[in-house]
Amino acid sequence: MYVQQGLDLKLIDCFYDVQNWDTYHLENDPALLKQLHQQGALCVGGFDSDNQLIAIQVVSNQYIADYPDAKLLQYFYVDADHQGLGIGTQLMLSALNSARQLNAKQLYISATPSQRTVDFYLKQGAQLIAQPDQQLFEREPEDIHLLYTL
Repeated sequence: MYVQQGLDLKLIDCFYDVQNWDTYHLENDPALLKQLHQQGALCVGGFDSDNQLIAIQVVSNQYIADYPDAKLLQYFYVDADHQGLGIGTQLMLSALNSARQLNAKQLYISATPSQRTVDFYLKQGAQLIAQPDQQLFEREPEDIHLLYTL
């Protein structure tokens, strides 16, 4: 797990793994996703051959006070059984395209602090933010805050 200190990341030796959605998210996220869509968010899903959702990205149309040229990557998830197949890279390209469609110049990412997640975003070209958006930081202070310039 990473801890962010300004523009530096410190790797902490601890187990941090998110395999599945927890009960809270399963119960509450569908309504939230519907609300985000109604507010202009762009949602893209990836499906397997059985038409099961295996990946999703949502770029919110919300205003980010400290980064007015950015849009927020609200959701980004690839099913654990489908990771390492290039789906995440394709989904990230889709998220960047969604941000452009929303007239953003940047994509703001508030990432879970797992090493795998943060390393993925850095590999995709996102950069650490020294001063995260105050509202987003208060909502998820343990997250690693990154910015991708389009």
